Amino acid sequence: FIFAHVGFIIAMSSSASTPAADWTEDDLFKLNAWIYCLCLVDFDLTEGQTVRFCYPFDILCDEEKSNIANLAFPDTHNTGQHQSANVSKFVFRFRARVTSTASQSQSPSNVHSQAISYSHRHRHKYCHPYLFGYVYFLQKPDASMDRGYFQKALVIITPIPYTHVLMQAIDIVGSLYFEYNSGIKILDTACRNICSWPLPSIEGEVSLPLLGRLIRSALSPKSVPPSASIVTGKFRKPAIADLNEEKNDAECEHKAQSKFKDEQHNLNG
Repeated sequence: FIFAHVGFIIAMSSSASTPAADWTEDDLFKLNAWIYCLCLVDFDLTEGQTVRFCYPFDILCDEEKSNIANLAFPDTHNTGQHQSANVSKFVFRFRARVTSTASQSQSPSNVHSQAISYSHRHRHKYCHPYLFGYVYFLQKPDASMDRGYFQKALVIITPIPYTHVLMQAIDIVGSLYFEYNSGIKILDTACRNICSWPLPSIEGEVSLPLLGRLIRSALSPKSVPPSASIVTGKFRKPAIADLNEEKNDAECEHKAQSKFKDEQHNLNG
């Protein structure tokens, strides 16, 4: 697998305070086909291991976030007198739980998009029993911190066990996130890069752009176990437009059928 540097440009969001507000349903479908969110885990001496935030939306329940916080800490880490940073990269798996969209705190402009991501995650055929966390853990000396160390982890949360792609992805995103001050803008740009990737159901060689680099790999969806089945465009349906799923279910199914027929007509035409 090869990283090809093509120049790193961070696209500044027009809404720097809440860049997640700009997500469209189509972009969220493309993003959620690959990942659900990125989590920042903080290792605080008084609070313990805590998920500080999820980007672009928090669609995880408290139990899942507790598991992520505990599993994102490496089995072995350096607490000696070394002056250099210590980086650990690894992957873990944990059991998924049913979440509640109403349990998370979002601004009014983000509630609709959060509901879309939630419905993508819990669509009928693709409610995955397990999730994977791809971790970039950084520990470095910091005199301002208790015990003299900065310890945080950035984690990609996804139902897909494409280790060869996603370990490279978290290496790129994690290293740049901790290197630059504009962390949220880096996460936003990374997520929008992932939106440009082909669906993970494609088979064969791919070149996936991410923050000025290319991840080159060969995808093999047929080798993925059924418990981690991959979403394809064929089964796409619109997400629920608001948090009241029961009221809008019939309308969404009708729209889904119409949109699918239109897409098929365009492909055949």
